[in-house]
Amino acid sequence: MKTIGNIKRFAPILLVAIVGLIFSMLVGAVAAAGATLAMAAQVAGETVSTEKVDGESPELNLDTILPQITEISPGRAPLDTLIRRVGRAAKARNWKVDEYEIVERPFVDTVATGYTTAVGVKSAEVEVTNISQWTNDHTIMDQASGNVYLVTAVDYATNKITISSLDEGSGAEDVPTIGQNTKLTRMGPALSELQADTDAFAEVPTKDYNYCQKFAAKISQSFVQQITEQEVKWTFSDIQRMRIKKMREEIEMSYWAGVRAKTLRQRNSKQEYVYTMGGISRFAGKSLEYGSGGTDRTLNDDTMSGLMKDIFTGNAGNEKRFGFYGSSFGKYLYGITDWTKYIKANDVEVTPGLTFNKYKHNYGELYMIYHPLFDQMGWDERMAVVDLDFLVKADMFKMKITDLLLEETGTEDSNAKVIKETSSLLTLYPEVHAIIDPKA
Repeated sequence: MKTIGNIKRFAPILLVAIVGLIFSMLVGAVAAAGATLAMAAQVAGETVSTEKVDGESPELNLDTILPQITEISPGRAPLDTLIRRVGRAAKARNWKVDEYEIVERPFVDTVATGYTTAVGVKSAEVEVTNISQWTNDHTIMDQASGNVYLVTAVDYATNKITISSLDEGSGAEDVPTIGQNTKLTRMGPALSELQADTDAFAEVPTKDYNYCQKFAAKISQSFVQQITEQEVKWTFSDIQRMRIKKMREEIEMSYWAGVRAKTLRQRNSKQEYVYTMGGISRFAGKSLEYGSGGTDRTLNDDTMSGLMKDIFTGNAGNEKRFGFYGSSFGKYLYGITDWTKYIKANDVEVTPGLTFNKYKHNYGELYMIYHPLFDQMGWDERMAVVDLDFLVKADMFKMKITDLLLEETGTEDSNAKVIKETSSLLTLYPEVHAIIDPKA
């Protein structure tokens, strides 16, 4: 009875302690709930979740998605890997994405129709190929003869420039014969003492465009399949990784060979427009060849030097460019003297997972890599060269992974996600990109 009495005596104290403990726990819970609600108030008064964050700020969770995308078989889609990791990016706000290119005024033109000399003619009209590059008062050099003339008139309607021979001290000579396809180089202007002006010329950006394309891939696995015992474990994550890999390969091929189009199609009893992007092969400004034609596919030191010259000259691109080639082109490369030794000494890992062979020439540096998808596209004998600074990935909606609530909506009992991206690749400054094929 004494013990009971002591319990009775301390009962009020114990009761207060227990109540206090419960109260503290409740306060803590309420405080925690209050903190959650305060945070959730930033997203429509609901608990913060990845879905809500993606809806309100799609780029917030991108840091965790991007590595997953580019680390899955980076060599299978090498251009896509480069573009996502180190390439230029822009925001697309419409299906049609405008692009502006500044093409520098060229120095060289060719004679379209040959001129035959005439006695006593010190000034002559010469038809050229690219009349838009010419303005008055410039001196020009005939590359075939080395003769220099003065441009005294430009007729844009007839594509003709008037050139006058120069007086070297013994009187101006007759303008000699200038053959068709002769190259003419524009040099510095020459003005008279009292001349205060000359024809205006400015490099103005030319406008072009590409379309965004909506890419998507669905991943689905039934709940029963998820718990079924498997001889080889193949999880939903494995399916997801494989689908991302295949989707990137599909996007990669669109980068290269896609056609810019807006097509009306019938789907689910509705007529809808489908937009497809134009690929690099549709916009590249240079089309180069190797081999002598027929079945010849010779690649040697001289051929490679010629290709490097054609790739890097005649434009203002970077001295470092990237070449992607098919399996047969890779085989032909071994026709180059000491190619095996050369590439082993010049392997460069540009970004993790992508090792390029650096081919260095006095014209520039070409970073080359085998592209497995070129074989799938029938491009096994092709090499494509790009200047990465003049490729821009325009995203309307960046790649994201969204859960499909199939169970909640009563559609089906399965775990499902959809991967989506709406984007375009802008090929700027066509002359810095080249497509190289065997000569027909």
